[in-house]
Amino acid sequence: MLRSLHPAERTAILLGAQSRAKELLARGAGLREVLSHLCAIVEDLSERRSAASILVLDSTNRPRNGGASPSVPAAYPAPSFPGTWSQPIKSRAGKVLGTFGIYFRERREPTVEERETFEFLASTAALSIEAAMSEALSPPPLPSARPSPTSPRR
Repeated sequence: MLRSLHPAERTAILLGAQSRAKELLARGAGLREVLSHLCAIVEDLSERRSAASILVLDSTNRPRNGGASPSVPAAYPAPSFPGTWSQPIKSRAGKVLGTFGIYFRERREPTVEERETFEFLASTAALSIEAAMSEALSPPPLPSARPSPTSPRR
């Protein structure tokens, strides 16, 4: 369960998380750091009663490096998290980029408020993944056409 917050307070937290994700990308942080930040928001809002992970897919729909699961052990025993929820992470064009997994410490489904939170954070993850992929596909900058002060003039 997400901690009880006034809707305006929850909105402010989510917008702050989105802003922080953009800031991390702008300063050159890796995708894993950005996605770990989004996972931490879910875990903080649930007061550590849930854990979160983000799986990123490559162009062949296979898991790729760069996802995040800061609080989910690689080989976690199923009884540790009897309730799970998965939110698709989709690009603006509707392509599935990955999944946002939420693991509850009790058997249950997420509340409406939690689903809205996961949807918002999944859309923020999508923007971050798309930005990181775009950056990875960008060609390196061209060298300056101006001669350097140390190069001979013709």
